[in-house]
Amino acid sequence: MDENFEENLKRGRQLIERLEELQYLFFNCRPTWITIHKSKLKLLMAYTYFGYPPHNKINENGYIEENFFELYENKTKDKIIKLNKNLEKYIKPDYNDNFKVGVTMTHSICKAECDDCKNFPNKDIHKWILLRFKSIENKFYVIDFENNQIYFSWEEYMEKNVLPEGYMFYPNSGFYDASNTLYQTITPASKKTEKIVKTIDKGVSVSNWVGGAILLSSFIFPIAAPIILAASTTLIVSNSFEIVRQTQKLHTMYKHDIEISNIKATQEWINLAISGIGVLVTPTFVYTSYKALTTETKTAQVVANRALKIIQKGSYITQSTLDVCRITLNIINNNFEITPINVLCLSLDILGITGILYPSSDIKNILKALSAGPVWAPIYKTLEQIPYYLGQKIFTAVYFFKNHFAVFVDQVTAFFAEKLTPTNLLFAWSTIRRIFNSYQKQTAELNIDDLLWHAVNNTAETESVKYVLRGRRMVEMLEFLSKDAAKRLMNRAFIKYCVERVLEIANKLSKDRDDCVNELARRGETRTELVDEEFCKVYSWKSFKLEKCSMDQYVLWAIHEVSKNPVKFMDEYQQHASHPVHMFDDEMVVNQTDGDNQSVKGYTFVAPCNVLDFDICLQFAEKINPEHRYNNHEFIQPKPNVSLMINVSAFSFNIVFFGVDLINGVPKMNICFFQQKRDSFSSVGNHNILKKLQAAH
Repeated sequence: MDENFEENLKRGRQLIERLEELQYLFFNCRPTWITIHKSKLKLLMAYTYFGYPPHNKINENGYIEENFFELYENKTKDKIIKLNKNLEKYIKPDYNDNFKVGVTMTHSICKAECDDCKNFPNKDIHKWILLRFKSIENKFYVIDFENNQIYFSWEEYMEKNVLPEGYMFYPNSGFYDASNTLYQTITPASKKTEKIVKTIDKGVSVSNWVGGAILLSSFIFPIAAPIILAASTTLIVSNSFEIVRQTQKLHTMYKHDIEISNIKATQEWINLAISGIGVLVTPTFVYTSYKALTTETKTAQVVANRALKIIQKGSYITQSTLDVCRITLNIINNNFEITPINVLCLSLDILGITGILYPSSDIKNILKALSAGPVWAPIYKTLEQIPYYLGQKIFTAVYFFKNHFAVFVDQVTAFFAEKLTPTNLLFAWSTIRRIFNSYQKQTAELNIDDLLWHAVNNTAETESVKYVLRGRRMVEMLEFLSKDAAKRLMNRAFIKYCVERVLEIANKLSKDRDDCVNELARRGETRTELVDEEFCKVYSWKSFKLEKCSMDQYVLWAIHEVSKNPVKFMDEYQQHASHPVHMFDDEMVVNQTDGDNQSVKGYTFVAPCNVLDFDICLQFAEKINPEHRYNNHEFIQPKPNVSLMINVSAFSFNIVFFGVDLINGVPKMNICFFQQKRDSFSSVGNHNILKKLQAAH
């Protein structure tokens, strides 16, 4: 019994996580609606449902954008044209011949055995892509292309979709919502044939199970009896073993938010014993499970604890998720090579996300920059205008690290505002860990010029000041310093220190000038131009002349000052680096502040251990970021390789992320410290955030 129970528990957990992961990967930062011209609608539909045209259809000698649709197979085009004609009967474009279009994804499990459903997690269960249209009258249409159906509202789709008998998972509103999990219900086909139709009046969220363990029923995985351990239970359908009575009982618990114990919930779900969908388990096994769990409390508690232990050990999906987002995969694999196929693919990827078909010349310029991988290129400014959903796949240069990290910060902030689910928060942390490691590897390979460019680009200075900071004299200064410094010091942390120190000296000179102007004005001298002229003379000498009183000139002066005494400068740096607060600067990948409102620091280094229990995490937190105290932090470990320490006070939100990943055979540890002030009007109260995280894991 234990083996079946544990296996079913793990696979049920895997399914929930996998569906949420598919939704996150497909919709994270994707626009809810795009505007597309009616002349490009058929091409958008072809790309959405059939991907790229067959490669043998692409003329290697070149092609015209207007003919992209013609590259698809005739059978595909005929089906698209037919559906497009039907759409024209109901949906009219706006005055500019544009449509508002969006995408929704649902999932389903068949009642009848099929290869996809029974072989999870080796295969994903069925995934259905729906196109949404918004008319000029603000009506909502849903297009199920694969089943050749048009629905006039999301409610109609839910009531009349033609999915096979079984179970479906869907966003409750019809739109992806990062703050809510998927809902679940039986398909309309099942409602027609199963006795339970009267007992189900609405679907329920797949993550409303507060308390830790989630196990979907045996219709998904024909291995064991359906058992769900929960603190607040929800409803999954059934049609046997006194189904009506038990279903109503559980539905009442859900509907009225009745708090019940893990054991009580387990008993009720065993009583329910779902069998209406999927391969049936024997009543003998159900009875055995029930008896084993209800004979005595002690035994039941042992089973519950075993289930929770399995969840704590974790069983996350390791299969590739690339099938969800085909975006630019072949382009990335080919190092952004400029070929007709890659130009076509990236053109269609951008069309699918923005509704805009870029000229081939623009696409070639993008590929050219991406293939070269420079620290900065003018085309990057154009790329930043593309929604991050696509950008996260092609933003590989170190220039784009700020884009990746900004999205992560936004998602953590959304979580604290209860606009992001705990599961999606962990997906965000998983994503940025990969970015951290990639970024560290890339910056380690940059030369002084590129490191300097990158460090300066991330400052908030004006362009004229940035120009000087990454100019010839700054490079010469760094090269001069490198002669007296160990080669290992010429890293991103040292370059960053040099830039900040030069700016500090320049700002001090600027303040001296302002103080001088103010003091002379107090004495009656208001001719600023005359004062500036004399000030420049005072701070000029044979080797350097201060041309004028401006920040870019002050920076040049500061560079010259540092170059005059490199030994002193290096001694100052060694003292700086030896301070406990800066001991991990070499491992730091980001240090971002927003005044007193927000502070974020991220680190990545070779993991000294693969354990992430509370004691280990506390030691790392105190050693790397000793400015803070962690006595009141709650510890949560959703997976063996992921832990969090969270503190929500009346004044601030604090969260420390920990993660260990195997990168090219090397265990790498990533830590991120996030602190944000909490305003008095915050909607979060009574530690709801902690409860959600603890409940989800």
